[in-house]
Amino acid sequence: MITGTDALGFIGGILLSICLLPQLIKMFRKKSAKEISFSFTLLYFTGLLMTAIYMTLIKAWAGAIPIWVETFFSMILMMGKIYFDTSAEKQRGDEMELDEEEGVATASEAIPDDQGASP
Repeated sequence: MITGTDALGFIGGILLSICLLPQLIKMFRKKSAKEISFSFTLLYFTGLLMTAIYMTLIKAWAGAIPIWVETFFSMILMMGKIYFDTSAEKQRGDEMELDEEEGVATASEAIPDDQGASP
């Protein structure tokens, strides 16, 4: 039977677990994760994983189950961050190659307006 304390732990854990859903939805809709810090994501995932393992070992199921769900969501966030950042870098590289093939000057090759102007 679930005690009031366990119910409180489950409810709190579930609320914390679903906190990542809006960020995941935004990331997949925009197909971008540039606003998400990779170091935060990695540390967050690692901390959740260690806490989930600990909660499981001490059989604190009211905390363990929601933490495992949150760990899963944070893993998706981290994988999305890696995927979208890699895709964005590849796309930028492809655009640079296209610009070079077409003979279009890129931003780094452009001559500043004030260069060559007389004083």
